[in-house]
Amino acid sequence: MVLASKVSVVRGGLDEAVLQKLSLLHEVCGLPTQPPSDLPAAVFLEAMRSDKKVTTGKIHHILLSKLGETLISDCVTEQEVVDLISAY
Repeated sequence: MVLASKVSVVRGGLDEAVLQKLSLLHEVCGLPTQPPSDLPAAVFLEAMRSDKKVTTGKIHHILLSKLGETLISDCVTEQEVVDLISAY
């Protein structure tokens, strides 16, 4: 969820302050806020390609436009995902 929120911030649909609040909430609840450091981005992409949100070969990402308001996008590139995961 935090990574999807980061994509939302990068794409300009979500305010950075909301991302910070979501990250803090995850931390308080003991949920992960970043990907495991020992898993390369390629492993994530492979798993994402077999997810239920894949339709006609495209990954449909659930993004936030604001807190509590989502949108579905198939325009997020694999490179964007790799860049975000690699930033950790």
